[in-house]
Amino acid sequence: MTTLRSSLALLAVVLLASCRSVAVPIPDPPPEAAEWERADAQVAGAYLGLRTSENDSGRLDDLSFDPGVRVDRVDPSSPADVGGLRPGDIVLSWDGAELFAPESLEVLERAGAGGQVVQLEVRRDDTIFEVPVTLRAVAAGSAGEVRVVARVDPVRSRARWWTAPDGARLVASDVGGPFPAGGVPVGAVVHEVDGEPVLSARGLIRRMLALEPGATLRVTWSAGGGERSVSKVDLYDAPRITTGFGLPILAHYDHDPDARTTSFVLLDLYVISLLRFTRDGEEREWRVLRWFRTSSGVGELSE
Repeated sequence: MTTLRSSLALLAVVLLASCRSVAVPIPDPPPEAAEWERADAQVAGAYLGLRTSENDSGRLDDLSFDPGVRVDRVDPSSPADVGGLRPGDIVLSWDGAELFAPESLEVLERAGAGGQVVQLEVRRDDTIFEVPVTLRAVAAGSAGEVRVVARVDPVRSRARWWTAPDGARLVASDVGGPFPAGGVPVGAVVHEVDGEPVLSARGLIRRMLALEPGATLRVTWSAGGGERSVSKVDLYDAPRITTGFGLPILAHYDHDPDARTTSFVLLDLYVISLLRFTRDGEEREWRVLRWFRTSSGVGELSE
């Protein structure tokens, strides 16, 4: 009896050791240069003709941000195209005002006027140029302006963010999301993370994506223009599930949560098995010694 108990205990330990668990599949991060195209886009203010993104290192394992915005696209025949700008250039400043995020450039562009000449400080390779560009006037369209209202992070913070003048504003959050759970309310502005200043919403999201799930952040924030507070926030960590384990001949288990399928085999001798269980959606089948079979659910599984 003691030998049998010892054998069963050893089998349980081996089964647990052979389990392989993976995280629930996480959504892809937002595209790095998301943009909205409209054939007849008419906005009030001035038109430059650049599509830009943050000037980052491009590596999540060694993420860093430098001043300026990176040019991703130049609209043909636009003021920027006439001025000689091209993809890959780094726009450092606009009339002496440093740029840290694409949103900063958009604000200055909307505040400009047709015919206004602005001095752009542009870095190309190892050379910095001062480029005069004449803005083009555009009329306000009746459909209104297409504008970015939030950056979405469904992976680490499960929240929506927007670039504020001195950080990133928490626009909305999942119920029980990491930031509200850590004491940072919706509407608050995050100024610093782990002592590093937050320059834009996308920059904050990319910094969080570079961290491990469940990592703890030291967040400096304020709400309603009040005093700054410091909170600890644990990033979202998706629950783990067991998707399979196996011991030759003794037992084998597989589970696919996406396809909703499960199979379990006990004492699999290839030609015959002691017990075989299969689930496909709502259908279930039990088979003992191959000859004794029963099914339940919506119909039977096909042989």
